Amino acid sequence: MEQDKTPKPISELLAALADDELCLKANPDALSQIGQDPQAAQRVACQKQLRKACAKAMDQPTMRCPDALAAKLRAIAMQDSARSASASPYVGPAVVGRIGRWMPAAVAAVLLLTSLVMFMQSGGSVGGTTGASLASLMTVGTVGQFDSRHRECADKPELLHDHEVFGNSAEFDRLPGKIGNYFHTSADGVRLSLDEIGYDYQLTGACTLPGNKAVHILYRHRADPSHAISLWLTADDGSFGKLEPDRVYVEAGKTLDHPVIIWRNAGMIYYLVGDSLEDAHEAVAVLQRPV
Repeated sequence: MEQDKTPKPISELLAALADDELCLKANPDALSQIGQDPQAAQRVACQKQLRKACAKAMDQPTMRCPDALAAKLRAIAMQDSARSASASPYVGPAVVGRIGRWMPAAVAAVLLLTSLVMFMQSGGSVGGTTGASLASLMTVGTVGQFDSRHRECADKPELLHDHEVFGNSAEFDRLPGKIGNYFHTSADGVRLSLDEIGYDYQLTGACTLPGNKAVHILYRHRADPSHAISLWLTADDGSFGKLEPDRVYVEAGKTLDHPVIIWRNAGMIYYLVGDSLEDAHEAVAVLQRPV
């Protein structure tokens, strides 16, 4: 019988490579295919880190996963392969698939939760940069304020102050210029569109969080309007000295529902909160790219 030479999806090849199940010397076609992916090394390293976190999580004392979170993670673990193939590299589809196959779903949910938190706290890759905990930057109370304000404004966008100054969705192309005027600086290098990950721009308003002059930008998921992303921008005046360049700071809190992510780029400090951890990471990766 002739051997099936149909190329495998790149996600499967990278997963096998991360599991040390693929010998590239014996598979020149696979080597050529992987060589065409400029992020292959980063994706394999990311999956290896997450596997180590999973192994470490299995050695931890038994923990109780909140029912709502367990249900959400069980759904992730049971997603079909087509959905998994498009998942964020931070929760690699091969990792979720393997957990689903060799563990009961409830245990997989707890393990995935624990390993994700360990993965981020141990310096997991986020948007192509090194991740770090927010604990070194702000108090738990301040992180909670971002979570609360995101939920309030996502439910009632009209709460955003002075939103008429920044315009509606029809004026989105002019938003960088308006933000630059608001901060009396240039915002030409600021990327704001999340269209490629399925989020439409909704509204922008002035905000006092995180304690100084800021703008709060709201996005809504096109296919699932129950999912929103909040992005706060403040001018990088050098006062936030602890925030290292080319470093992303993450805090997932007690659940993964509303992660808070901070980084500095293009003369701005970014604060992002999302209803989905996966979508939040994808948003960071998009917003960090040069305009």
